[in-house]
Amino acid sequence: GLDEKHRFPLLLHYVQHLSVPQIAAVMKTNENTIHSRLFHARRKLARQLRTAQPEARTLPQRDRR
Repeated sequence: GLDEKHRFPLLLHYVQHLSVPQIAAVMKTNENTIHSRLFHARRKLARQLRTAQPEARTLPQRDRR
């Protein structure tokens, strides 16, 4: 999974809908740091999803009757 320094900004952004300046204020850090952490968190999450078990990645086929 993601470490806390990457997971927390991701959750604040996508679940709590906070902006980058708001996240930076909450975390008491620079906005550029938040941009960087969001970038790396998205990249790591995408990599983890790509390497997930194949049966977990396939969507069920729609019934075409």
